[in-house]
Order: sequence, then C-alpha cells, then structure tokens
Amino acid sequence: MRPLRFVFILSAVVATTVVCGGCGEQPVDPNLTKIAIIAKPTKTSYYVGEKFDTTGMKISATYNDGTKKTVTDYKYTPDGALSLQDTKITITYYGQETYQSITVKQKSSGDDKYYEDIDENSSTLLNDLNALNKKKRTRTVGYKAMLSSPSKGFYVTDPGEGSNTITTFYSGRNNKGTAGLNREHVWPDSRGGNKVENDIHMPRPTLSKENGSRGNSFYVEGKCKSSGGWDPAMEDFGEESYRGDSARIIFYCAIADLSLTLVDKEDDNASNNTMGKLSDLLKWNLKYPVLDREMVRNDGAESLQGNRNPFIDHPEYACKIWGTKTAETRKVCGL
Repeated sequence: MRPLRFVFILSAVVATTVVCGGCGEQPVDPNLTKIAIIAKPTKTSYYVGEKFDTTGMKISATYNDGTKKTVTDYKYTPDGALSLQDTKITITYYGQETYQSITVKQKSSGDDKYYEDIDENSSTLLNDLNALNKKKRTRTVGYKAMLSSPSKGFYVTDPGEGSNTITTFYSGRNNKGTAGLNREHVWPDSRGGNKVENDIHMPRPTLSKENGSRGNSFYVEGKCKSSGGWDPAMEDFGEESYRGDSARIIFYCAIADLSLTLVDKEDDNASNNTMGKLSDLLKWNLKYPVLDREMVRNDGAESLQGNRNPFIDHPEYACKIWGTKTAETRKVCGL
C-alpha cells in the first residue's frame, strides 16, 4: 500500500506593473482609484535642457474606501533634459496617472541676465517688474507706427510667412501687407489702455472685420459678443490658443502701468481702469503654454524698445503676483 502524499499548493499574488519611461516601475494598486495634483509645482516654465523641478508640488492619492493621502514616492516622466516638444509632465503612482502642464522654450539672446535682479518669490514682485520694465524700455514704437512703418512695427513683432506679411491676432491668419488690418487694444482704450497704447507689447494686429466683435469686454471664458465678457475661442475665426497670448498681454499691461489693475469680475466700470476676469486669465496662462509666435514677438519687441514681456519668459510670475487675490484664483493657481 502506497503512503498517502499531501501536495500543498502555494498560491501567489503576482503584481501587475506599469512602466514609467525612464523612472522605474511600480506595481498597480487595485485599491487606488485616482491621483491628483493638489498643489502645483513652483516652477512650470523651463529652458531647453533643464530638468523638471518638483519643488512645491503635492500629489494626493484617493482609494476606493474614500480615504486620501498625500504621497511623495510618485514617478514622473520625462525626468531628463526637457525639449521644446515637452508640454506636460506625466505623473504616475501605482497604476494611476495625472499631468502637469509646463512651458519649455529656447533661451533667447539677452535673456540670460535680463531678470538677474528679480526675486520671483518677493512680496513686491509686481513693483519690481514695473521698475525693471521702466529701466529696460528705452523707447516705445508709437501707436501709429506699428502699422505704418515696416521696420518699426508689426512686421518685426508679428511676422507672417513670406516678406511683408503679418500674422493676425485671434485668428492667426497670414496677411499680406497692412491692408485690412487695425490695432486691437488688448487692454481696451476706454478702460485705460490708452496709457500703454504706444508700447508694442499691448496692441496687436487684427483683421478689421474681426476686431469689432469684442468691443471693450473683459476676457471671460465661454462668453461671446457680450458686454458681460468675451472669449476669442468662442468666435468662428478665433483660435483657442490665443487665450494664452491674451492673458499674458493683460498681465504685462498691469506691470507696465501700475494704475491698471486686475479684478476677478466679468465686468466693471470702465473708469476704474480695470481688466479681468482674473481667474480666467490665470487659468488660460496655465492651460495654454507659450508658443513660438510669442517668443518671436517678445524678441522683436525687445529689439524695438529694449524691454520684454516677463510673463512670456516666466508665465509662473502671474500666479505669484495675483494667485491669492480670491478663493477662485487660489484654486486656479493651486495655492
């Protein structure tokens, strides 16, 4: 009679893994439902070759029993040198992922030392940028010359494809010469825009047939042809990405002339020299990264006037200055 043999089968749980390119592996946690960025990183604007900096960023993990916790052992990619093609950082944690938008640009000539005296964490950053702008802006182009002089105006800051062409604001069309164009007061003239209209950082070349739809409205997401706000993305001719350009020009005006202020409203009395809606502008600044056309414009304006728009070079300055204005701006800026 053969002896009985007992076979013990050991069962094992095999963890499934996800690969985060360049930053190792983590097992999938079946109890984890999502992760979220609850505080944005301090730095979101980079030059080519720099690496992503997690300083200030906080990640929250939520589990299927409703519990949440702040985690630090997350992975992210790319974790090496950033390129112009990198517009976001992918953050992963045990099978879940989220994204942080970033801006990566080529360092332009003269930008190395332009901001060397600026402390981005200073409580007086707005005033400091105002002082820097006054120091660097040795002249202004002049409102009339922007369209009338090929060598002094929009041909330099907003070049189109081909000689003597201009790229139109809001629609991004290629316009031969200056026929059919006018100068859009990004900060409306009736709301104090006349204070900075000679500075080419503010007016933009627009097609006359498109320019009238906005009037003097605030920028408000989702609004169209309304005194209660206007959004370029809501027009048939408008390109959504011009939300970002518009926001950074408005921010520039507020540091170029300190009598111009930003409010978190959809409208205001024109005599107050205010613009908004601040929370939407901050949102657009974060959502729509600086594109080549803005970099070209910044370099062109500097060649004509000596000064730059700091919010094109450093979009993160906007939340540092205005992020704590209201509960909504705090939410947008992750503060």
